[in-house]
Amino acid sequence: MQISERIKAAMQGKFPTADFTEYFRFLESRKVPVECAMHSHHICPRAEFPELRKDKENLIDLGVADHFCAHYWLALAVPECRNFQITVQYMADTNARSISRDELPGFAEVYARGMEALKARNNEPKVKSAHVARLRKRWADPEQKVAQSERSKKLWEDPEYRAEKTEQLKEMLVRPEVKEARTTSLKKYWEDLEQRAAFAERMKKLRADPEFKAAQSARAKRQNADPEFQRKAHDALNTPEHRAASGERRKIQNATPEFRAAQSERNHLRWHVKRNIINPECTLCNQGAITCQSKFSSVDYPALG
Repeated sequence: MQISERIKAAMQGKFPTADFTEYFRFLESRKVPVECAMHSHHICPRAEFPELRKDKENLIDLGVADHFCAHYWLALAVPECRNFQITVQYMADTNARSISRDELPGFAEVYARGMEALKARNNEPKVKSAHVARLRKRWADPEQKVAQSERSKKLWEDPEYRAEKTEQLKEMLVRPEVKEARTTSLKKYWEDLEQRAAFAERMKKLRADPEFKAAQSARAKRQNADPEFQRKAHDALNTPEHRAASGERRKIQNATPEFRAAQSERNHLRWHVKRNIINPECTLCNQGAITCQSKFSSVDYPALG
């Protein structure tokens, strides 16, 4: 990778007495192996250069060990910058000046192994369960929920923050490994009948809330009045990939007797019962006195006269 002269000039302008030769030479010499775990490194550190934190020319993907080395060379280049020294101290439990060039590969390898071990530990079921339990306990506190909600609202009111997070989410969701993980997770979630029932109950409560209904209605009106939103929605729904995936889902659903029965009853409730219509070609209408308490719905409908 060739670092842009603009980024180099920004670093030199901020720290005019620093010698960044080794730092820049190291970064430009890196060839990222595909199988290597990536860390995204800010060439001009974001704490000192907040205006460059989203600048693509200021970002470089490094292997974990190389990420440690980058911070090492940066700390040596600017010994007077406390933040640069603290970063290396956290990563290596010692300061940069105490690590010789011969020792650097060893320290980098230890850091990479430590990050790998931490990742493996965080993926252990017991650790994940404990983390989820802590989060649930935290969110059970009404004061904590209100405080977090206010913090989130304040952040999302910032157009730059909203744009940055939206872009990050878009980039993340198109990664094959993320798509596969999300698909697996969703399948597992919906196969759990208790989870499905709990979700349905939460949605019923939400839809019965007048404030939620008003907010949903206002949001839908804004979106429907926005030509750009309508164009994007139309384009997204009419891609060959989306049409093929929707067709495949419908085939799978229609091949399930339970789904067909549920769909038939939903259509009957919507088009006949709610409109007080008896359709001679409808099996459910021809069953005689229909109470129409659907096993697929919590709403009771009166029998047709």
